Amino acid sequence: MWATNIRPRLIQAAKTFSQAWTACALMMVHGNLSVFTWHHATTAASTGLYAALGVLLALHLRPDAGKWFIAWATGIVTTFADRLMHSTHFGGDMTEAILTGFGAFMLAVIFDATRFDRD
Repeated sequence: MWATNIRPRLIQAAKTFSQAWTACALMMVHGNLSVFTWHHATTAASTGLYAALGVLLALHLRPDAGKWFIAWATGIVTTFADRLMHSTHFGGDMTEAILTGFGAFMLAVIFDATRFDRD
């Protein structure tokens, strides 16, 4: 079953990576892209990679998942990946991670709502 679904899973992993990367990068620099550095990009890439792997695991455990589960999983996994990859840049210990996860969740909802590959 896993081998037959490899292409959609890789596409989902790429989407999750981009959602987590974007949310993490924006939160680290507080939305000020003029201070964005290579270090920010690589840290966000690590967060995105862990988030993509986490969502792939979630989809492996629940292969019939719908769009809301995928968005929820993206947000939750991104929260923990962000906290794992770096310390917070503002607020309490989990503030930035929670906001990053929420941003990734919102991007997942927006990505799903604006897909162009619908029938």
